[in-house]
Amino acid sequence: MVDYSSVRSLLLGLFAGFITYQGLNLYRNLGDVWLNFQSTCAIIKPNAVAKGNVGAILQRIDDEGYQIILKKQGTLSQEMAAKFYEEHETQPFFQDLVDFMSSGPSVVLELQKKNSVSEWRKLIGPTDPAEARKVEINSLRALFGDDVTKNGFHGSATAEDAARELGLLLGSAGRKLKSVDRRYHNLEVQRKLQEQDKETVAKSTAEPEIPTAKGEL
Repeated sequence: MVDYSSVRSLLLGLFAGFITYQGLNLYRNLGDVWLNFQSTCAIIKPNAVAKGNVGAILQRIDDEGYQIILKKQGTLSQEMAAKFYEEHETQPFFQDLVDFMSSGPSVVLELQKKNSVSEWRKLIGPTDPAEARKVEINSLRALFGDDVTKNGFHGSATAEDAARELGLLLGSAGRKLKSVDRRYHNLEVQRKLQEQDKETVAKSTAEPEIPTAKGEL
């Protein structure tokens, strides 16, 4: 004899579980939009690296609340530099830019925080360091840039550009435009993780310990 009350309880339990699962997915998706955590591609260019400023720059990045997801240091080949800046290939400065970017080691970073694409571009400041020193005196280009070509830093212009650039330089093929760290949906966990990150940085006067991408640039 079938115990219909047990079957009913089982079906109700399954239904409740399904609703809860879908609700969590909806929460996560809405959280992605609300929090708008993004990944952006940042490059510390050869002139800033050559001057020994990487440690200070990484500390500033940490102080500004970015999470460094991945880091790779190396010298871009001429071919890679040309591919990276292919949108400028018709510009008169293109070859000088390619020559400079392949002249010595750079540091490529995947940075993540809320609105990281626009926030990183604000942090690095105007393209011309001379202008930056007039209007954004605490920007990274004002502090570490030399001229328009050797301005010290690159920042993705859009989320789409960030996805392409991270895929090209860090081998992140198929990367989502928003690489959301689910830990940050819990604000208490976020606070603890930020404290842990600061403790990690405090253990070294040089560079914090960051996951390093494999392979050559």
